[in-house]
Amino acid sequence: MKKYRLGVFETNSSTSHSLVIMSKEDAWRWKNNPDLWVVKDGYWYGLDNPPTKGKLYTTEELIDIFSKGKYQPKTAEEFTYDNEGFESYDEYIKSYLSDEGMIRYEDWNEIELEHDDEEFVSPSGDKMVAYSVYGTEY
Repeated sequence: MKKYRLGVFETNSSTSHSLVIMSKEDAWRWKNNPDLWVVKDGYWYGLDNPPTKGKLYTTEELIDIFSKGKYQPKTAEEFTYDNEGFESYDEYIKSYLSDEGMIRYEDWNEIELEHDDEEFVSPSGDKMVAYSVYGTEY
């Protein structure tokens, strides 16, 4: 038996999904600046001011946010390439931020799940873009 509730988004527990909505202007900035990340998902324990879902951040801004948390990324000075398994500090930071639920536009099309983007106009007349990822992870 299926039950439907007005205004509620539900998925089967065996699927994965993420939805990010931003202004068309921010979407253009995200597509054209490889240093911009958008928060697609994540739960951040020990952060007083966690990143805002759907907001754009530079790598530097995210490192600053996470460096104030309980589980901090290593600084360039603390980082050693031999024992971390990364070829560079940039590769390490990209992995760290990706693991924390951030994504850059250049990585968007590499997602192995189904993904889509759609432009629309909000009821108040704002030009927006919705990015979605969905499907099973196995």
